[in-house]
Amino acid sequence: MKNKFLKCSLAIVGLTIGLASCEKENQTTEETSVELQVPEKIISFNKAVDEYNNFYNTRIAPFKGKSNLDETRAVWFDLESLENHLEKIETVAQEKGIQVSHLGFVLGANTNNVRTITIAPMASHPDTGENMPFSINNNQITFLDNNAFDKYSNITDLNSLTDKSQSLLLSTNGYISSAQTIEMYNNYYDTKVAPLYNVVANDSRICFYTKETFKNYITYIKRQAVDNNISLSGFNIVFGVYGDNPTLGREFANHQTLFFAPTKTDTKSNDNKSYNFNGESIINIDFSQNILEKIISKLDNVESSSLANEIAGAPPMGIE
Repeated sequence: MKNKFLKCSLAIVGLTIGLASCEKENQTTEETSVELQVPEKIISFNKAVDEYNNFYNTRIAPFKGKSNLDETRAVWFDLESLENHLEKIETVAQEKGIQVSHLGFVLGANTNNVRTITIAPMASHPDTGENMPFSINNNQITFLDNNAFDKYSNITDLNSLTDKSQSLLLSTNGYISSAQTIEMYNNYYDTKVAPLYNVVANDSRICFYTKETFKNYITYIKRQAVDNNISLSGFNIVFGVYGDNPTLGREFANHQTLFFAPTKTDTKSNDNKSYNFNGESIINIDFSQNILEKIISKLDNVESSSLANEIAGAPPMGIE
């Protein structure tokens, strides 16, 4: 009797597992069969080329041979680090009751004046009401600045901000301290913004998206990569400059911007190669070139593009 009961129980358990597996399989099939919608902020390859070339022509070429301004064109982040960073931000925000409004890309320059990007959460500053990047130090929120129009961060005493154990500031080499981020942010003004003051009085030093916008973009690119057998490895955050495009508002004309380009693993060189999908094939993008060439219009399909932009910045204060 006992053995019969055991057999019956095992049969029920097996049936339950089988039903659960079928249900999960059906859900997976339904999810993958649903056509993925193109997220907002996707841009065409040619638009990205315009902004990339604008960056070279306005931020690099005029200073060649005159200063030690670095010619870095893109900063690479691996996919796992980006996704873990987004999860960490959400976890910390919930634990501490912080309303994270945006994901900020803080421009900086290291001690060798090489351009850097630090990815930080943003929240409303209690003094100004503006969305500004922050981190956590000694269990307290630390805003990196309170006014993006100032030349330097309003934090002058960095001695208490060197610990990175609670940092929410992601660099391409991992988490860094608030002190290091502020130092690079200040140095960016001296080496990148000040030399252009007569051309662009208040060039952008913080670019930002809503957190959901960036998450949706990553989800879209992951799905696009799976559908087209692309080995997605991460993203290049590429420096660009807006042109005189009236649709963005005159306040953004000629200002620093960023755009995003996914990367795939090159099996031969084991390098991370930037690419764009045009709906039919993969276009490899080499961000070591000074100037990129546009492609013929029929292949410049924004509906299948892998590139994202239309990012807001401060200064000027965007309304993303």
